[in-house]
Formats: sequence, C-alpha cells, structure tokens
Amino acid sequence: MPPRRPSAPQPESKTGLVVALVFFVLLSITLGVTTYLGFDGQKDLEQKASTAAQDKKKADDAAAEARAQRLACRIMMGIDPAPRAEDLGAVNSNPAFQAELAAINAQFSSVGVGWDPKTAAPPESILVVLKKLKEAKETAESNMRQALADAQKANTDYQAKAASEEAKAKQAQAEAAKAASVAAAAQKAEQDAKMFAIADINKLRNDLKQAREQADEQIATLNVQKKRLEDSLDGAKVTIDKLKADQDARRVSILLTDVKHGEVTRVDAATDTAFINLGSADFVRPGMSFSVLQTYDRSRFSVEQPLPKKASLTIAQVLGPKLSRATIQYADDVNPTKDPVRAGDGLYKPGWKPGTPVRWALVGHFDLNGLGRDETQVLIERLKQQGIAVVAYLDLSTLEIKGDLDHSVDYVVVGTRPTLQTAQVVGQERKEAIEKAINDFVAKAQGMGIQVIQHRIFLPMFGIDLPRADVVPHFPGGPGAAGGEKKVDDEGR
Repeated sequence: MPPRRPSAPQPESKTGLVVALVFFVLLSITLGVTTYLGFDGQKDLEQKASTAAQDKKKADDAAAEARAQRLACRIMMGIDPAPRAEDLGAVNSNPAFQAELAAINAQFSSVGVGWDPKTAAPPESILVVLKKLKEAKETAESNMRQALADAQKANTDYQAKAASEEAKAKQAQAEAAKAASVAAAAQKAEQDAKMFAIADINKLRNDLKQAREQADEQIATLNVQKKRLEDSLDGAKVTIDKLKADQDARRVSILLTDVKHGEVTRVDAATDTAFINLGSADFVRPGMSFSVLQTYDRSRFSVEQPLPKKASLTIAQVLGPKLSRATIQYADDVNPTKDPVRAGDGLYKPGWKPGTPVRWALVGHFDLNGLGRDETQVLIERLKQQGIAVVAYLDLSTLEIKGDLDHSVDYVVVGTRPTLQTAQVVGQERKEAIEKAINDFVAKAQGMGIQVIQHRIFLPMFGIDLPRADVVPHFPGGPGAAGGEKKVDDEGR
C-alpha cells in the first residue's frame, strides 16, 4: 500500500483581516473627511477674521475721519480752542481735517472766515462772524426803520405842502374867476359903449394913439438923457472912489503917525526904564503899552506896511495924574546903543483916546502866536487889559455878529481874510461864505462912517506884536468837521 501522503494544510480564516482592513479604510476615509472639513472651516474663520479686521479698520478710519471733521467744525465755530503745539503737525497733516477745513473756508470765506496755519485757528470764528453779521443786520434794520420814519415824515411834510399849494391854487382860481367876471363886465360895458357912442370911442382911440406916440417920443428923449446921466455918474463914481481911497490912505497915515498922545520925559538906560507924561488923569493903567517910532521917510512906506517901531513901553506903575513909569522893550531890528529911547520921543497908541473909553469891533482871522489858529477871544482879553472894549466881532464858526455894531464903535480892525489854501481845507463854498460875512461886516461899518483899519498896521502900533512869518490861517468849518473848527495843537499840527 502506497504510503499515505500528508494532507494539505487548511487555509487560515481571513475574516478578521478583512474586517480590520475595512475598518482601517473607513477610519482613513473618516479621518480624511474630518481633516478636510477641519481645514476648510479654519480657512473660513481666517477669512471672516480678516474681513472683520478690515471692517474694523474701515470703521476706525471713518470714526477718525468723523472726529477730524468734527474737530475742524468745532474749531472754526469757536467752540473748541486751537490744537496744542505738540498736536499741530498731526492736525495740519490730517487729510480729513484739511478737507473739512477747506470745505468750511469755501462756504464761509465770503463773510470773512479764514484759517491761520501758524496758529491752527481762524482769525475770527464763525460764531464771532455770525455775531457781527447779526449786529450789522440789526444796524441795517435800525437804519432802514429810521429811513422809513424819515420818508414818512417827508411824505407828511409833502402832503401838508401839497395841501397848502392846493389851497393857494384854489385861491388863485377864485381870483381868476373874479378877474374873468370883471373882464366880462368890462367887455359888456365896452359893447354897450360901442352901441351907443361909437363915434366918441373912435375919437378917444385917436386921442389915445396920439398921446401914446407923444409919450414914446418923450420916453426916448428921457432914455437918452438918462444914459448921459448914467455915464456922467459912472465917471463921477470912479473919481469919488479914487478920492475916497486917497482919503482913507491919508486918514490911516495921519492916524498912525501924527496922533501923538504923550512923550518920554526921562530915561534910565541902566534899568531900561522910561518915565512918561501920562498918568491916572488919562486913565492909564499898568499893563498898557505905547509905541515909540523910528525916524523914517514916509515916502518909503505904503499904507499897508507896518510902521518902523523903535520900542514898546509897557506901563509898570502909575505915579500920578500925569506921570507913569514904563519898561522899555526894543524892537528886534533896533540897536539900543545906536538908537536908544530918549526924552522927548513921542508916544503912539492908535485908536486910544486919553481919558475916554474906547470901543472897537473885530472882523476876520487873528493869529497872535504864528500857529495859524484864530485867537479872536485872546485878542479881546488883551485889548481889555489895554483899556479897549471890543463891543462886536464876527464869530467865524457861525458867521454871526456877536455884540452890537453901532455908531458908538470907534474903529473896526480887519484881520486876515480867506486864501486859496482856505478853499482846499474847508471847501470853496465855505470860503466864499466867510468872505461874504467879512465883506458885509466891513460894508456895514463903512456905511455908518466907522474907521476901518487893517490889523497888521494897527495892532503893532497898539503894542500887540504879530508873528513875522506868514502862516496859512485855519478857518473853522468844512466837510470833515461838520461845521466845527479844525483842531490845532500847541505845535501847530
């Protein structure tokens, strides 16, 4: 019997391996899917986080931009102060701030709102500008209300005037109707006369025509005679004016040089003191002054020129009825050594009458210190100290005569008149008004027979020296002063 072959080994069971493999595969798939899903969710989260960060940044930027815009508005409004020095660079470099600032400036530049980059603030805030605009609006409304009130008043005045004119017109119409009635009655009378006395009327007409022709001839003859008389009167007037001018010149010359009120009786050269033969009987008082003249050739001087004065004698003490002591003040151009005051020198004081009160009137501009301003009141006080009463003068501010210009006035002293420079300062109309007032004053005085003398030749002889240099006189009035005098200080400015 053949040997028994060993049986083949039985195959091992693979169920566990398959199960394990299947489990491994499923586990791998599950892990893969889970891993995939985990990584995919992480990307979504990262993307959402990035989006959220971007949104936050945008929100922060928008908030910063809004804060910058709000800051610009509050600074321009004047609510917040200007940025501090350490924050100035950040503010000026902020685009949102600058953009908002530019927009505000563009809107409000027309009313004066601006921005100063040096101070990081507006020179004037919107609130300040609005307050000013409100005040300007209130002022304009007030002016408008005042203008409306003025217009209503003018309308009322116009209506009153129109009513007055209408009443006058009605009265004129009534008078015209009355005249028409009278004319109609006259016409009727004329018609009646024509009907009943035509021949007489014709005769009367012829007589009237002849009378008219004769009257015309007489009028023509009288006109010829009148023309000849007017020519003769014109010639006589020219001659009279020349004689009057010569008379006035001689009168002034005689008044200023030939009327000697007294003389020097003794001189003390060591003390510059003189004694004169005038005193209490002549109403001489301390402070009064007299002039001593130099010897001169009258033909060398015109009536308008100041007389050559040697010295002024000012009364220091009244010693008796006919005796006074005076101090000597020599003129600037006189040498006291070569031409001193001597005993026997005459004493002159134009316009002064010893023992009687003297009354003057002043008209024009009087400058006593060379500053150009009018010093009429100062002159009045100085004349009062000299025993002269100024009873009338022309007020240059109102152009009215103050006081009484009557026949009791002894002299009218005329000051400086307006010049071409005066018209440049106060205007041509005001200059002409001042000239007219002065001319009317002088004409009134001349009409009353009062002596009229220029101040430049009269006051120095009276002991009141005038400035040597000519200064443009300042007359009151004009556009910029509203009728008031232009103020001049002590330096003449």
